[in-house]
Amino acid sequence: MERIESPTDDTSSIAPSEADLYFDERDDEGVKIINQSNSNLPDVMESTHIDSLIAQQMSKLSTDEREKAYFDIHGIANAIEETPELVQTRMQALDDEIGLLKETAAYQLAMTQNPAFVQDAAFRLKFLRADKFDAKKAALRLARHFDVKLDLFGPSKLVQDIQQADLEEGDIDALLVFIGHLPIRDSVGRLVRVTMAQKDDAHMKSEEAVMRALFYSLMVLSDDEETQKKGAVLVSWAVGFRQPPRVKMGPRFKSAVWAMVKLAMTAVPMRHEAIHLCYDNLLLAPVLALVKVSLGMYLGVRVRTHYGKEKKALEPNYSLLLSRAGNEAECQRKLQTFGIPTSAMPLNPSDMAALEQVWTKRKNYEMDPGFKTTKNSILVPGHLDVLLGRGRRCQEHIGNMRLRNLVEDCKPVYDNVSRKEKTLISQEIVETIKKNSDHFLKDEDVGWVEVDDQIARLKVSHTFRDVSKDANKTKAGGVAAKRERDA
Repeated sequence: MERIESPTDDTSSIAPSEADLYFDERDDEGVKIINQSNSNLPDVMESTHIDSLIAQQMSKLSTDEREKAYFDIHGIANAIEETPELVQTRMQALDDEIGLLKETAAYQLAMTQNPAFVQDAAFRLKFLRADKFDAKKAALRLARHFDVKLDLFGPSKLVQDIQQADLEEGDIDALLVFIGHLPIRDSVGRLVRVTMAQKDDAHMKSEEAVMRALFYSLMVLSDDEETQKKGAVLVSWAVGFRQPPRVKMGPRFKSAVWAMVKLAMTAVPMRHEAIHLCYDNLLLAPVLALVKVSLGMYLGVRVRTHYGKEKKALEPNYSLLLSRAGNEAECQRKLQTFGIPTSAMPLNPSDMAALEQVWTKRKNYEMDPGFKTTKNSILVPGHLDVLLGRGRRCQEHIGNMRLRNLVEDCKPVYDNVSRKEKTLISQEIVETIKKNSDHFLKDEDVGWVEVDDQIARLKVSHTFRDVSKDANKTKAGGVAAKRERDA
């Protein structure tokens, strides 16, 4: 994807980023390997050679670039304040940058078919957010988006939202087996994507099936505003995965790795802040190293590998089952240091079956046009959303705990006012939560959906009652303990 430079452009100051794999002159060796045709790539790559390439790439990063990567990995980067003026000026800049690109045939075809779809403000804003309002990078991402969409789904689907009805049977299999996400976010509210290594590729109908499933899932997940602003984290889980002694990187493998990296990182409006590669088999090290090289410097420095030692190799009498459990626990502990909620992590390929219900609900939503016009279906609740329902997941959700804290702060006043005034206090709490684009959500047949203010007020009122019950139980327990001591 080439770009026509205007006389005032200064591309030398542009830091490596995701939009075109963000390779620059410092990535020469990595580009030589990745940009070769599959037939020219070696079938077997030595881990030491790839490590050398990675070291060369990383040594060319400035101190500021390394520090920024560290902040992104841990989710402590400064958030962009989105003002109407910023959005308006960046939208215009995006239009200008698209006009400077060469080879935008797919984009131009989409404009011919349905300009309203392509120029939709909410749609284009997703691409700007994915590249932190860098119009040049967002333009590259937007153009590539339509290139990939045209290749995967053809011209008839170019200017419509892809739904499960547009996927084939093999695509659905790939969606349920290879591609997933956690039902809760990390400690700073980022989406956590998960991929599971398979012992064989029996479930993979074709590379195209995986690509179509990946494109569909990422576009659905990118609809969420919190994900657009905060980005996502990717966890690749290969603990317990076994391969032959020499890892074969044949044409199919190399093609699949490169195509999925290119799609996920450069063709959809989702920014990946960090990538975690978990494994317990040293024979996978060259494969993971190749993936890291293919990401370029911007993402390569944001990759962390987590190796769970194979206790079975160290202790011959250690059972395979306990060995694998130990490896899983070690990798989980490492992920926890980055704020990833490993309690919800799928540890086996069979665990991915739990996603079937999520995607079934999404299909129900897509098949109900009447419902789509009134409410939006959410796959992963926001960090500070309030969840309606019972169970630990709702009780321990960050948004629910924040609601309880607000209720406890207001309880002294709430207990001493009239019923009408209690309703006003509940409404004020609802408005406090919703003013920052947070929601009160209920899990229904079409996914998580936002409830109206009346139901939200009832949730707040129930929380006041729960707090009172807990306070009474604590008080009663204290009184009983005092009597026991006095006796």
